[in-house]
Amino acid sequence: MLNNSKKRGITKDAIRKDMVPALRELMQAKHRAQKAVDELVDCVAELETRVGKFEKLVQEVLR
Repeated sequence: MLNNSKKRGITKDAIRKDMVPALRELMQAKHRAQKAVDELVDCVAELETRVGKFEKLVQEVLR
């Protein structure tokens, strides 16, 4: 990529100027997605716990 850029007169600094902010945005998006996944996993675990407790309660009532 850099070899082709040199042929077209694009400097490494110009590429860096565009690429660094783009990489930063990608990393921030990745972090936001990971936080969302972590929150989802926590919510599912909490839901499983509550469902399990409710299921036991229903079984006790129906006995």
